[in-house]
Amino acid sequence: LGSVPGNAASIKDTWVFCSRRHSAMNEKDFQFLYKIIKKKSFDDDRMEILSVGVLDNYFTCQQCVRLMSLYKFDDDKLKILRIMAGHIVDLENHHDILMRIDFESNKLKALYILGIRY
Repeated sequence: LGSVPGNAASIKDTWVFCSRRHSAMNEKDFQFLYKIIKKKSFDDDRMEILSVGVLDNYFTCQQCVRLMSLYKFDDDKLKILRIMAGHIVDLENHHDILMRIDFESNKLKALYILGIRY
């Protein structure tokens, strides 16, 4: 932030920066990304595209769920979640994600990935 540590303006600027809420990707752009990922045959290609797609973008839990729905197994769904976790804007809706995961142990992993501790 370019301020001297301990400076009151620096603390205020840091708080404003950290508290700024990002907006989720709009539906049109998300649908475009979703279709590109869905068309890929290989998981590695899908994960690579998603990794690039999350850069400078943010998502809702429902958008994350839609991408997770491309996979049947929890391990694959958790891979998606690991890529997207730092880019989810509405963690208060994390229950939507948990509902898409089959096993309790994997639900706990999902909470950990999301940084939610109970």
